[in-house]
Amino acid sequence: MPEVDQEVLRPNVLSLSEHVDIIKGHQQRIKDAIFDFVSSVSIAFDQLGPDIFERDLAKELGMSASTLNRWKSIGSSQIISENSDSIPPVFSSLYEITQLEKLYVKEKGDTQGRQEVQKLINRGSISQTTETKDIRFFRKNLKREVLDEKKRLKEETLRNHSGQIGYTTEKVFSHLEDCIDSGLKVRTIVLSPPNSFLTRWGDPGVLQSDINAEFPVAELRGKSESQSITCLLNVPNQRIDVAIKILNATGFNYRRTFFHLLEFEKGNVVVYGQRGSGGKVYDDEPKTLIELAEQIGHKPFISLFDWCDREDWISIPEPI
Repeated sequence: MPEVDQEVLRPNVLSLSEHVDIIKGHQQRIKDAIFDFVSSVSIAFDQLGPDIFERDLAKELGMSASTLNRWKSIGSSQIISENSDSIPPVFSSLYEITQLEKLYVKEKGDTQGRQEVQKLINRGSISQTTETKDIRFFRKNLKREVLDEKKRLKEETLRNHSGQIGYTTEKVFSHLEDCIDSGLKVRTIVLSPPNSFLTRWGDPGVLQSDINAEFPVAELRGKSESQSITCLLNVPNQRIDVAIKILNATGFNYRRTFFHLLEFEKGNVVVYGQRGSGGKVYDDEPKTLIELAEQIGHKPFISLFDWCDREDWISIPEPI
């Protein structure tokens, strides 16, 4: 009878502390890889430029332009670069931190805004274990505070100034907020958002409420009982869905899309939104966005993200 090896091999059993050490080592490598990735994306953007970055690099990486831009935002964040050891190494959480930072900077300025975010990190409200929903909660609270303050200031302005601007185009404005604070109302709004805004607002993670908070153009709408209020968006053909999302976010109903109207911008379309009924029908074939707006809309008019030097028009090339 052959000999049988009686040796029993013991399984590779590790202690709790040994498991912890191994897993923490993997965690650190994942974290290092994430921030190496972020750094590489930022360098690629600086060297390739926005067009190649969004089109060619995104395609080669098998990634949407919006997702790649989110990684770029993470790499551009001063708060993230200074606190990489104190924040969650998770894509969604990191991106929410960039949005929180941007909102604070917009409302309180570069220095104070970043100080407010840093306070959240210093006291542990944002840490390596913080979940995305918790960071989003901080951003929603700040938005609510900002909107409440704007509402209070607006009500105070209305109380203190009996002669409001209302339906006029005689005043010059630098930003959208100036128009809102002054009580300006218009009947036709023309938007030509840059690709950077369309990319950000088109991201599925950006809600209509987020667009309205960042770009409260709905505040400019006049009353639609007697005359319709018109909104026209000049966008690339592939961004029609984003234009409709913007219309919905600003309280307009989508009516139709005009193709091949802009002789100076081949490949662009005009998306038409309306509040109220009884819109005008254009008689002539308009060649420009301004001509179309004047034919189907009612004065006064406002052009945002572009310039129009015509009577009854207000222009704000950089509204936000």
